[in-house]
Amino acid sequence: MKRLFLISIVLSFYSVCLSQTVEIPVSNYSFEVPRFAESGLTDNSWWQYGPTVAFEPDGSFMSSNYPGQSLPDGLTIVQMGRYQLGGFIGQPLPVTLQPNTIYTFTVYVGTRVTEPFDPDPVWGNFFGMRLKINDGSTKWGGATIKKVWTGHCYPEGDYYDVPPVTGQFVPMTLTLDSSTITDPNLFGKSLLLSLEAGEVVIDFDKITATMSNASLTGVPVTINATPAGINTVNILGTHTYAVGTSLFLRADWLIDCPEVYKFDHWAVNDVFFSNQQEIVIDIDAAKTITAVYVPGTDCATMSYEIPIVNGDFEAPAMTLVGDVTYGYIATGWTASPTNMWGGDTYPDRSRILRTNDAGWDWNFFGDNTTPWYAPGGMEVPRTPYGEQVESSFIGSGWSQTLLATLAANTTYTLQYDVGFGKDYGTTGGAYRVQLFAGDIMVMELGDGPWGAGGIVGAEYGQVATPHNNWVHQTVSLITGPSPAGLGGNLIIKIWNDGARTDNYELAASVTTAPVILTMLTSSNGTVNPTTVVPTVGQHTYPYGIKVNVAASRYAVCPDVDEFANWIGDVNDTTASTTFVRMEGDRTVTGVFENASTCGDECHPINRFDSDGDCDVDFKDFAGFAETWYESYGTPVTIVNGNFEAPAMTLVGDVTYGNVATGWTASGTDMWGNPGSPDRSRILRTNDAGWDWNFFGDNTTGWNTPGGMEVPRTPYGQQVESSFLANGWMQTLSTVLAANTSYVLDYDAGFGKDCGAGGAYRVQLFAGDIMVMEIGEGWGLGGVVGAEYGQVVTARNNWTHQKVSFTTGATPAGLGGNLKIKIWSDGGRTDNYVLNVCSGNTQFDSNGDCRVDLIDLAAFVGVWLECTNPACD
Repeated sequence: MKRLFLISIVLSFYSVCLSQTVEIPVSNYSFEVPRFAESGLTDNSWWQYGPTVAFEPDGSFMSSNYPGQSLPDGLTIVQMGRYQLGGFIGQPLPVTLQPNTIYTFTVYVGTRVTEPFDPDPVWGNFFGMRLKINDGSTKWGGATIKKVWTGHCYPEGDYYDVPPVTGQFVPMTLTLDSSTITDPNLFGKSLLLSLEAGEVVIDFDKITATMSNASLTGVPVTINATPAGINTVNILGTHTYAVGTSLFLRADWLIDCPEVYKFDHWAVNDVFFSNQQEIVIDIDAAKTITAVYVPGTDCATMSYEIPIVNGDFEAPAMTLVGDVTYGYIATGWTASPTNMWGGDTYPDRSRILRTNDAGWDWNFFGDNTTPWYAPGGMEVPRTPYGEQVESSFIGSGWSQTLLATLAANTTYTLQYDVGFGKDYGTTGGAYRVQLFAGDIMVMELGDGPWGAGGIVGAEYGQVATPHNNWVHQTVSLITGPSPAGLGGNLIIKIWNDGARTDNYELAASVTTAPVILTMLTSSNGTVNPTTVVPTVGQHTYPYGIKVNVAASRYAVCPDVDEFANWIGDVNDTTASTTFVRMEGDRTVTGVFENASTCGDECHPINRFDSDGDCDVDFKDFAGFAETWYESYGTPVTIVNGNFEAPAMTLVGDVTYGNVATGWTASGTDMWGNPGSPDRSRILRTNDAGWDWNFFGDNTTGWNTPGGMEVPRTPYGQQVESSFLANGWMQTLSTVLAANTSYVLDYDAGFGKDCGAGGAYRVQLFAGDIMVMEIGEGWGLGGVVGAEYGQVVTARNNWTHQKVSFTTGATPAGLGGNLKIKIWSDGGRTDNYVLNVCSGNTQFDSNGDCRVDLIDLAAFVGVWLECTNPACD
């Protein structure tokens, strides 16, 4: 028994003595290449979460925070923490959890003199290091195997594994003996290392990692760069790695302005290996790996745009209703969940605004003499550009995260327009524009009484905003070598109360190396698409920025191509809109696939193609013959559609009436504002057609015969003639049905030389649901119902309009009573007739509810026409 015991001791001692210690590769272990990944574990490098930044501290920083000390390694450190949610960085490791293995990780932790660590167990006051299972599901990783911790974090509890020393960097070491692992299912799984900090500010530097067991075979691996002195490779020096390790390497450009060295290729044992900046090499023997650099183009000062989506607030486009219309959605922007001070707000306080041509805005600051609710009481000039502006109030607003991070030694130039109403006084009206880098506000601009009042941001070039006018603001922020918020995502926030802002544009200027983005496309169609952004070709950008790339559907008949994927260093190869980080010359190819199909824009289905196979053939003619001379139109009575009742006696040149048999005068104007009974009118003119309240020739006085001339109505003696957006309405004796065509005929007239004035609308409702709107003028201007067949109304003449729409199986408003509404302001309408076409309306080409010779001629015109992709 004693002999067996001695043998056991000897074998255990022999096993320990044979244990091999190797290094675990940690990419960018000293943070000398200050790069973090947005895409989590797919990057094979450090990913980040929260306020985390790598920077190069200068002498002033070191003397204030680490007096008499030097950095543990290199020139760069990582700062984490300051906020309750903290900052984390993590990296998947190229090793797995093995039995009977000792893992050792060391990181140097610094606590600043200016922001010392508070030892009291305050929630969120912590820092530490964890070793986790990398389950691949999220960048947080899976279960924690072991951690070393200092401070307090719910639900972690209190730990004081490494007492911090103010003003010094001290090593924090995590050691795991895997023989203590009791769950056998964990063995063989990949590991992940994370560094974390909460509300306290902690600096990290120089990570080392090793593993030891008897089964490892270590070999020397030397990684260097040429020319000598280049330090922009994620791992440098000579290391002992285990055979079988997959080593991730990355070579960034060296930019030491005015000189630039660009990566050219990797060599292994002096033999070319790859020209890709990122590689993975399997370690099977001792190796010397060299990153070969060549001189690049010298540094240049370059400007580039940082896109602000919908910076002019024109999307979504709103239809103007009355003098002013508000919207509560702004494409690309997020409405603020609170007001500027963090208090409660409401969804209707983050707004955009569209006004009429005069610029009336009844929720704007007025002239202090006209009531706020009267036109003129809240007047502000129209936006200098476009139709819509940002128009939030009570300290609410909008925010947008931009596709850029705060960079060092860069000039950021923000331009925008801002307006105040006339005589808004000294206590009303204010706005703020704030630019953040992560959680750090790096610039604040504005005007008005909030806080100290007056101009905010004069140091950036902000000027005062005049009353009753717009002013263009151009402001600039210049960052130094290590600005607060360095590396944080840029976020723009707008807060308002009685101001209007518009047309936001942001650009940056930096002295750095120029890099080239080459955009290409490919397709299995007949031509290569051009619908990529940036356009096909070469584009020059500053080193390191993110560039949006986008691909969209491409249709140049006969090809219709859909985006399939990207080839190249983009963030997401499957997303049609993504970005590429320009850390070197990049080539990105948008791959498209031919998606031509019957019914697309290049292969339309003709109305006579009854079976929808994009071929008008004998099967379709059989269907046409079945409906030959079939009449299926049912007229719907519109009482007094020609406005001849009651008949009026002409007195002088023109006579107006405010009663129309069968019609009800609108009690409001088109936008719901109070109307007047004398604005819903019918009209009878003399034989010459004089109309003194119509648009004239701009030279004859409006009150003189000829000044407001319009031709007589084509039928009868009287016409509809309302003004100031008032009109008439009538409920009809039918309801909206499914799979039915509705055909409305009417006449519309405009006076001669009416210019930009004059408008009308005809609206058809099913219950409270508007199912068709037609007309001209107001809001968007021009023809409103072109999709229904409406055409432009001739000036100084009448135009016959025939419009129609067809319902589907479950149309909005199904079963609702049909109601027609007419609104006018300088237009004249007459002779309303509505027909309902039920049944097979497919072969009725002109919408007259009958299949006749006109339709036969149209059918013959497309006979044997094939629009199927197979016929291309």
